[in-house]
Amino acid sequence: MPKRRYRTFSHTADLGLEIFGKDESEIFAHAGIALFSVLTEIKKIRGLKSWDIQAEGHDWEDLLVNYLSEILYRFDTEQMLLRHIVILKLSPKLVVARGRGEILDPSRHPIKTGIKAVTHHQVSIQPGPKGFVARVILDI
Repeated sequence: MPKRRYRTFSHTADLGLEIFGKDESEIFAHAGIALFSVLTEIKKIRGLKSWDIQAEGHDWEDLLVNYLSEILYRFDTEQMLLRHIVILKLSPKLVVARGRGEILDPSRHPIKTGIKAVTHHQVSIQPGPKGFVARVILDI
């Protein structure tokens, strides 16, 4: 059985993501995939094209929110859908990632949940029993 990368949880009128990873790099890769899994059926996304994603932040938590916000912005403006993300460079203030996926095709990629924004509310990245656990709230 594959190891769990993330889970969703309810939060008032929003949706929370709890992301698991052995290190911060896995947290960021899994968080991006979790975001697309909330948006659409990720298994239907083909890896036809690659995109580079970069974000900056003041600390790990701010960086995670800014990174996911950049991904959401790229989805909104370029219709980018990713099924695989590799973290190329990561520090507490910078993330550079490369994702593979394709452009949204509404006939194959129905939107399951619309995401308005990634919030700073209760965002956290903490060491856990088997690596790291991050939490972030999505405004839906």
